[in-house]
Amino acid sequence: MRGKIMKGPSRNGAFRGNSFLRRCNRRALYLISRPMNCTTELESKKGRSLAFFFLAVAALLILLPGNNLIPLIDRDEPRFAQATREMMQRHEWVVPYFNNDYRFDKPVLIYWMMRPVYRILGCNEFAARLPSVLSTILLLWIVLKMGRRWFSLRTGFFAAFGLLTCFQMLMHGRSAVADMPMIAMTALAQYAAFELLHSEGEKYPWGWFWLLYLACGIGFLAKGPVVMIVPLLSFLTLRWILWRKKMPWRRLRIGLGLPISLAIIGAWGIPALVKTHGEYWTVGMYTHVFERGWDTFDGHAAFFLYYVVIAIVSLFP
Repeated sequence: MRGKIMKGPSRNGAFRGNSFLRRCNRRALYLISRPMNCTTELESKKGRSLAFFFLAVAALLILLPGNNLIPLIDRDEPRFAQATREMMQRHEWVVPYFNNDYRFDKPVLIYWMMRPVYRILGCNEFAARLPSVLSTILLLWIVLKMGRRWFSLRTGFFAAFGLLTCFQMLMHGRSAVADMPMIAMTALAQYAAFELLHSEGEKYPWGWFWLLYLACGIGFLAKGPVVMIVPLLSFLTLRWILWRKKMPWRRLRIGLGLPISLAIIGAWGIPALVKTHGEYWTVGMYTHVFERGWDTFDGHAAFFLYYVVIAIVSLFP
């Protein structure tokens, strides 16, 4: 896994010293810091494009350098990277393997994302970490869109940039693990569900409907049911603690949308259950999802207040 595909952006200065990128970044900062006037063409087109361009470049500058030099660390990165390699050697698309045995720790999405990158860049540290970097850029775009739609372009930009500078993002945004694809899909599901519940007008917003249930299905393939649990908990908190008003739950059309998510999950899950004779459920879901959520497992602390404290500290910009 130590093969090298490039000297890396941190050595050759591929991103530094580019006067065009520096000019675009300065222009983006100017556009987002000036007073908001969403009716102007500058704000509606150039401002949004340059704000995202700046975020994407900043993410690449922060998250890419050194990824081809730093060895795979902790216990998770080598396992995900090696499991993808073994799936490729076996020509396997459904069941992950590690050391010639089933690997039930996570669903299959991260292995699917690593696989084409391995084909292009080779099996090495840089390639294993690239899907997380790209998922981080997708997450920044979602946060930028949410902030702009609900508040202003400036709010969305600084929310996304602040998120990029959090310790958790600096760590997981460049790690060869399944977290960033799951977080991106969770944010997209949250965004779409909020828009469905607060949309007005006679025409039903089918675009948000499809985004919600596609994100739930794809997010499940990243890290299990957390992609559905997080939006549910946030809206229950809004309903019963913060806002305390009735919400139009019927606008979610769960009876129509949930089968879409289940179809996505089942397209992978049913073959996986058949191939492993049901072990992917008993071990993968029960042990690695339900038990792991409440007990200390595999060296990870699991009590609730631990995560509250860690979230406050590690998610501070």
